[in-house]
Amino acid sequence: MNIAYSFTAKFEKFVLNLLNKIFTLLKHLPKARSAKQSIVFTLRNTLPLLFLALFSEIFDIALENIATSIRNNILIKVVKAAGYICNSLY
Repeated sequence: MNIAYSFTAKFEKFVLNLLNKIFTLLKHLPKARSAKQSIVFTLRNTLPLLFLALFSEIFDIALENIATSIRNNILIKVVKAAGYICNSLY
């Protein structure tokens, strides 16, 4: 039982770190259109799989993290990418 709790806690930390790194990456994207398209394509194809695999408690924490990051940090140049992140939650 203790091993399962430890693994879940580490996975939660991994998910939150990944989301923070994604938003940091989006914040510092170069102006090149091809770089944006590549990142958006990758997010659109990988994040739904991640969110489907989450336990409901971790999903709720990830959802709150995404909402806070978008509310506080989103820039005009990455609105489309933020939209894909939100869309991948469904």
